Amino acid sequence: GVHENSEDYNDPDYVVSSNSDDSDNESNASIVSRSFITHEKSNTSKSSLDTSKHTYEGKATCDDTNLIVSKSEKKGANKKYFCMYCKKLQTKFARHLETVHKNEKEVKKFILLPKGNLERKAIIDSIRKESNFIYNTSSQFNTGDLIVSRRPSKANKPATDFTCCPKCKGYFTKNNVRHHFQICNQRSIGKKVLMLGRKVQARIHSKASDVLRKVIFPILREDDVSRVIRYDELVILHANKLCRKFRNQRHHDMIRAELRLLGRFLISIKKFNQSITDFASIYQPRHYDSCILATKDVAQFDPDSNTFKTPSVATRLGTLLKKLGDLLETEYIKRDDNESLRNVQNFLKLLVEDYGTTINKTAEETITQNKRNILYNDLIKTYNYNTWLNLLKVTLTSLQVFNRKRAGEIEKVVIEDYKCYKSVGEHTDPEVYHSLSKAGKESRKSQSWQTLWGMIRVYINHIIDSQFLN
Repeated sequence: GVHENSEDYNDPDYVVSSNSDDSDNESNASIVSRSFITHEKSNTSKSSLDTSKHTYEGKATCDDTNLIVSKSEKKGANKKYFCMYCKKLQTKFARHLETVHKNEKEVKKFILLPKGNLERKAIIDSIRKESNFIYNTSSQFNTGDLIVSRRPSKANKPATDFTCCPKCKGYFTKNNVRHHFQICNQRSIGKKVLMLGRKVQARIHSKASDVLRKVIFPILREDDVSRVIRYDELVILHANKLCRKFRNQRHHDMIRAELRLLGRFLISIKKFNQSITDFASIYQPRHYDSCILATKDVAQFDPDSNTFKTPSVATRLGTLLKKLGDLLETEYIKRDDNESLRNVQNFLKLLVEDYGTTINKTAEETITQNKRNILYNDLIKTYNYNTWLNLLKVTLTSLQVFNRKRAGEIEKVVIEDYKCYKSVGEHTDPEVYHSLSKAGKESRKSQSWQTLWGMIRVYINHIIDSQFLN
């Protein structure tokens, strides 16, 4: 009886860390884990991890945002596990397998082993985790809770705080799963374990393609933006289309960026209109005004300056709304839903007629203004009023010193006088130029002069050296 109870409540793959908040105490965890790894070595290499066999394409997985993890109850309140054979929750899991499912292939592997044997515990634990994984991911069997390897001790926690081990499929907190995985797989991969866990769970709409399920979504940061779109049918259909169109790996980041933009827009429009539940529900003519408000919110419109902080986002959202509307039209045509089809068509008419004036015109003006500001800022970095004023002062002082003139004469020089300088050259004054000696010709090249109105009402000449002009 003692051994049977320990098999029911022990979770051998858990690694105790500083963030332990569970009351389900573990004994000999690392020993059992190493035994389980040895047992599995013939099937899985410790240098590689194949997660493709864990995914369930085409099946509806439950959304973990609606699940909770119940806190650990007092001693004697049995923890329930899911049985993958009879599809029911059981308390005495090992006893249930031996008495009810003794003819199953996996059960036969441990049924003859003595109780307390490490290999027996490892086999039972693998069956338990596989069964719980099915319960945690299947919307057909799940009743609103997440079965984890170690439950919180103080209060219930949201299921989004937990993730599954990519190898054994046991559920652990996101803070501790990397410690468990290092022992479970005998190799540490750092933060990639969270990405592989998302890949194994495949919490996404059943219509998602393999590329979307295994490549695009697992890398997405798991936050409200990604959660709001992964079960949105219209967004998923659009993403499938993008994956078929852009098959090269270098386009995957572009697809992820577009999906996150749609998620941000959906979150924003829900704030303005509580009746909108998913992206398809946006395409009602009465929701068009909410659509404009959400676009301004996402693109950070400033009503005081009448500009967008991110104008390219505003124009891009208009394009995406048109693309998803066209896609929704085809879906309603396939379903022969004429009423919904008419609503989408009317919404797109409003979009084509009004969006260009209300959003795109302002966005284009913002882009043009930003380009001008960039050129002006570049000019300011090189030229400004103080620099220009200092240049004038230096030039005026240099002319006075070079010509040995009084300040009263030089102070009357204006910019137009300075520009109207004269020089002796082969083309400007050929007779004088040819009469000069060779040294005189060289001297003329480096000097010019300007004629000014002097203090005693007579014209005087000032020599300007070439360095001033340069």
